[in-house]
Amino acid sequence: MAHKVLSSDMAELINGLRLAQQFSSTPLDDHYRKQMLKAAHILAMDSKNLLDAVNAACQDLATSKIPHSDGIQMAATAAAGPDGATSPPQSGDVSHSQREREESPDYSTPAT
Repeated sequence: MAHKVLSSDMAELINGLRLAQQFSSTPLDDHYRKQMLKAAHILAMDSKNLLDAVNAACQDLATSKIPHSDGIQMAATAAAGPDGATSPPQSGDVSHSQREREESPDYSTPAT
């Protein structure tokens, strides 16, 4: 449901942007600019509400003591040490994103 709301908000913003560009040199410029800003504000507020809901669900999941069927709770407790704190990565441990960076070609410098 959230993706439908955010998609329609984004479509409204795009429509407002197009109209603002189309009428930028006319007396209706202010009207369409305000309409675009209203659509951007609505999209931002709906996005924040979704983020708040996801954060609340994550906090509820983290504080629950019930093991979940997908193994998230078990994986979190397995990664934690005996005192409940996670240990820092060892020198041989390489994260997935670090491995991707090492394997991907460097396009930032021009080829010679």
